[in-house]
Amino acid sequence: MSIRQPWVELILSGRKTIEVRSWKTDHRGELWLHAGKAIDQRACELNAMTGSDLTRGALVGVAVVSDCFEFNGETWAEHQARHLNYIDYRPGLFGWVFATVRRIRPIACTGKLGLMKLDLDSGVSA
Repeated sequence: MSIRQPWVELILSGRKTIEVRSWKTDHRGELWLHAGKAIDQRACELNAMTGSDLTRGALVGVAVVSDCFEFNGETWAEHQARHLNYIDYRPGLFGWVFATVRRIRPIACTGKLGLMKLDLDSGVSA
């Protein structure tokens, strides 16, 4: 899964345990985390981070997806400290719950939208 910075770094550091997506998943278990090339500057500012110091364009970790649920206004507010998003709630947002996360040495890799299959022998997405 490709995630913009600083969101993926917040996941790796344990500060963000729910990733917000506009689509649900039935996937449970390990999921590779890819740091996309784009940076969310506002998220960097709100989390006292510098985008230039963050790894981009690489696999950076592995997370275990333990659950996925659809947000409503109440659960959005209730879980704000776990998803950290600054946007206002809107219908159609899903929370991907990460049970455990581990950082890996970055592996240069091109990201893709959605879930991607990896060919780790070549170090690129397939």
